[in-house]
Amino acid sequence: DAPATGCMIPALAAEIARAPHETRAAFTAALTEYARSLSAYFPVASVPNAGDAQTADAAQSPNAHDAEAQARRADDALVLLSGMAGALLLARAVDDPEVSHRILKAARTFYLQAFDQPTLHPPTE
Repeated sequence: DAPATGCMIPALAAEIARAPHETRAAFTAALTEYARSLSAYFPVASVPNAGDAQTADAAQSPNAHDAEAQARRADDALVLLSGMAGALLLARAVDDPEVSHRILKAARTFYLQAFDQPTLHPPTE
């Protein structure tokens, strides 16, 4: 309800898409870093299924599994950021406060359920 004080991603993303390369590169770097820092709050991804080719690689190299788990958490963070930004963008765009509220409530419920993990704790630094 207050775009001036809310998240800037939905407000700026469409404009940045048409911006010069330097602007897009800066946005990419900032978004990637934000997703990386957000992914630290995600639980450690599960070990791949026993039938996966990645399992054999992970058994040979524990660091490979760590890198794969970090990559999956980063992907999850990108999904979460994309979905939240899209929901906020649509909620701001509609002219019906009830529809706006429903969009935000449905998105909040969906993402809380999708990422609900009992082991989800903030990182310690």
